[in-house]
Amino acid sequence: MSGLYAESRYGLTDVIAAVEQLEAECTARGVSAHVDGRDLLWKGVQRLYRSPTSVANYYERPTFRSDRTRCTGHVSLVRQATILPATAENLEKMGWSYERPTCPTGRRSLTRCNESSFADVQAICVDFGDGFVGWISCYSVQDDLSRNLRLGGSNYTDDGSGPNNSWGFDVVLPDVLIDPAVFDVANSVTAVAPGPKQAGEPSAKGWPSRIERPYRIDPAHAHVERQTASRDRTLAVAPVNRAS
Repeated sequence: MSGLYAESRYGLTDVIAAVEQLEAECTARGVSAHVDGRDLLWKGVQRLYRSPTSVANYYERPTFRSDRTRCTGHVSLVRQATILPATAENLEKMGWSYERPTCPTGRRSLTRCNESSFADVQAICVDFGDGFVGWISCYSVQDDLSRNLRLGGSNYTDDGSGPNNSWGFDVVLPDVLIDPAVFDVANSVTAVAPGPKQAGEPSAKGWPSRIERPYRIDPAHAHVERQTASRDRTLAVAPVNRAS
């Protein structure tokens, strides 16, 4: 079937900070920390799919557990999939905004915005700030399934008093061929390890809000393949993540 595919690879600042804190504490005690799976810190990935009737969000999110007494830790990926009908309410939950601001014309405004391109998608980027402290959000303005999708954003401070974090899709393909299996509700799972909340686990308010983009996309893990058919379209396939 035809639909939209978007992908973002990221690391979570609270997970990275927890690993660095463990290593610093152990070094101060004269012990070298041993962290398994450290290479997974920047291997978080979100894969977003939308058809005319369904929307699906697949996450692989870094999480960290540690034993400070033994100076050991383990980074792993927790998988979650949410599959819903493509109603206006559900699309809002998945990242589309139907209250996207419009760029003001002919007058000055604290809400500054400009036309831009984000992941090869036509967009507007809106600055919700005063130029010193605030945040910027970019939205698709294309007339396709990506329209009004929040493509990325960042917050900023000019004096370094707060974290300058950013997030954004690395790949956005509004018209691709998608394996219908990604919209199978049987694949909608939540697999979170038991025990007390650790770095990277969802809080009561949902996903951690501080997300940084990775330094690069790892093509070895991209689930996108080019077709050599007469029409140059893309086949997007998601892994089946079932709870163990």
